[in-house]
Amino acid sequence: MSYIIVFEHGFATANSISAQAGEKSLKDSGLIAPSHKEYEKVEIASEYEPSERDFSFLEQKLFDFNCSKVDRYSYENLTIKAIMADSIIGGIQAQIGGGWLYIASLWVDENHRGKGIGKRLLDLAEKTASEKGCHGVYLYSYSFQSPRFYEKSGYSIFGQLEEFCGTHAKYFMKKSLV
Repeated sequence: MSYIIVFEHGFATANSISAQAGEKSLKDSGLIAPSHKEYEKVEIASEYEPSERDFSFLEQKLFDFNCSKVDRYSYENLTIKAIMADSIIGGIQAQIGGGWLYIASLWVDENHRGKGIGKRLLDLAEKTASEKGCHGVYLYSYSFQSPRFYEKSGYSIFGQLEEFCGTHAKYFMKKSLV
C-alpha cells in the first residue's frame, strides 16, 4: 500500500486520507510549514516493501551527508561465530563506528544456551571493539529475550519502549569499555 502526499498552495495535504479518516488536514494541523513555490507539486510516496535499489540509495545519501559533517565517519561490519562440528551454533552481527560497537544481534541455538557461549561471544566482541578504539557498546533487547544476560555483563538500560509488539518492552542498553 502506498500513500502519496501532494504539495498544494505551499502546504502538504493528504485530502483523500484525512477526509476518509475525518481528521484535520495536514495544512490545518500546523505541522506542515509553507514550502517554496517550486516544490508545490512534489509527490511524497510511502512504500511498505521498498526496492533494494531505493533503500540503498537513501541509505547511501544519508551516509554521504554524515561523511561531509564528521571526519573519518565510517562503520565496519563485524561478525563473530560460534562453530561446533562445522555448524554455526551462535553468533553476533555488529558494526564498529564513531567510537562505539553496535550489536545488531546476538543469537545462540536453543540447544546450546546456558553453556557460556553467549558470554564468550559478547566478551570477544567487546575485546575486538576495545582494540579498535571503541569506548562503548550499545544494543537493544526485548523483554522476552534476555535483558538480564546483558545486565550481568555490565550493561545498563538507557531507554525503554513499552507495549512493543503488544505486551513486550524494548530495552536500549549500553556499556562503557573504558
